[in-house]
Amino acid sequence: MKLNASQNLIATCSRDKTIKIWNAEIEFIQRLDHEKEKGHINSVNNILWIDDQTLVSCSDDRGIIVWSDNL
Repeated sequence: MKLNASQNLIATCSRDKTIKIWNAEIEFIQRLDHEKEKGHINSVNNILWIDDQTLVSCSDDRGIIVWSDNL
């Protein structure tokens, strides 16, 4: 679980190939995955907020994705 810079969003990553975005009250907001957002095709291993609107993820598929327009 990672908080963004303003701490109003939380991101989680999973072995189910997804990244989920939550608000500060732990209410689900958005799911980032391969089927909808051209995300990772294997387990998502780690995530990092670069700033309030930019999230970076890495995966077993050896890919790194910068998520900014999708958040």
